[in-house]
Amino acid sequence: MISATLTQGSPAVTDDRLILRFLTAPQDMDHGGGQVNAGRVLEWIDRAGYACAVAWSSSYCVTAYVGNVHYDGSIGPGDVVEVDARIIHTGRSSIHVLVSVHARSLDEAEYTRAMHCILVFVAVDEQGKPHGVRPWQPKTRDDEARQQLALQRIPVRMRIKEAMLAELYSGQGTGPGSTLRFVAGQETANWAGNAHGGTVMRWIDEAAGTCAVLLSLNPPVRWGG
Repeated sequence: MISATLTQGSPAVTDDRLILRFLTAPQDMDHGGGQVNAGRVLEWIDRAGYACAVAWSSSYCVTAYVGNVHYDGSIGPGDVVEVDARIIHTGRSSIHVLVSVHARSLDEAEYTRAMHCILVFVAVDEQGKPHGVRPWQPKTRDDEARQQLALQRIPVRMRIKEAMLAELYSGQGTGPGSTLRFVAGQETANWAGNAHGGTVMRWIDEAAGTCAVLLSLNPPVRWGG
């Protein structure tokens, strides 16, 4: 359903939509150097979604949920990247944003979709308390379809959250695991002094990738969504 409602190209930007464009850099590449690290793409997605949510709410926002991530293709060295963030639903204080990432090489004219997912942000005041946001209303049939997509995800997300809270996480499992430790430097902080949500997403991807390599015993493993 997402594939049917996303569009290629560069439509006009409105107050409920934001598009970022830039070139990939050497530090964005994975260990093999052949494609952009998936965690870096998640970082771009969070930052574009955050900027879109902040513009709509005119206040600081926190990342409350990232999910429904679909990996559609790789992004290569020196590619032109387009990150498209658009609001698809608002609650009392929540802002649901659909973000899609497209890329093309410098000698190509058409963008190819590489990844897309849904994020939920919560607008907060100076004390960190959630506050109301202006409601977003669909303007087109595609907008209505995207909003229905967001609404359908809410009960599913709650069931997943309840199942995870009921689970006991311990070191008694027999499967391989990985633990990464490092110091979170100033470059990871946002204006509130906390680590960027996208940076945390990149850390999660790196830890999961390390675990997958240990399981496969045949590095490197490419992230497949």
